[in-house]
Amino acid sequence: FSQIELRGFPIDRAYLEVLKVETEQQALAMVEELKVMAREASGGVINDFLPSSPKQVREMAKVWKFNPPSFEKDVLQVEIELGKWPDECKTFFSKLLEYRQVSKVLQTYIVGILTRLGEDDRIHPDFQMHGTDTGRLSCRNPNLQNIPTIMGPKIKHAFIAPEGWKLFNCDYSQLELRVAAWFSRDDALM
Repeated sequence: FSQIELRGFPIDRAYLEVLKVETEQQALAMVEELKVMAREASGGVINDFLPSSPKQVREMAKVWKFNPPSFEKDVLQVEIELGKWPDECKTFFSKLLEYRQVSKVLQTYIVGILTRLGEDDRIHPDFQMHGTDTGRLSCRNPNLQNIPTIMGPKIKHAFIAPEGWKLFNCDYSQLELRVAAWFSRDDALM
């Protein structure tokens, strides 16, 4: 694993730079849309809404008397889906969650990868052989095993195979059970 870390993985820096600009523009457009929605819903009380401001997010919730237990993603998603809130409220908070997700992907994965690229345009993540409770391999700085589904294919497109090589994505389904079946030769498990 040390050799893998030192060698790194080739990244298409130019592609990722373009994706960064596109995603920044997408995020800015979402902020502008949220500002307009906030201005209209609050009757002009909130003129310059900032999605990163917890205070302003709470103020927007008050506009619709929206009182979730917290403003965390999972809680908001349940409230939006199950709550009997006005459509404007649901639309606003859905757009806020979408913005948060795009912003997180931008900072964690696109900018995160770009800032960690070596001069050789390779990413050198840290692999941990004892990084999980299950004993599986984990990866960090950045975590390349958890590229989110939103924009995932676009981000994964930045990973390039060296000449003469190909990339493929695979995952073992129920690996532990398959290993147990192989070792035990138990008919039911097999």
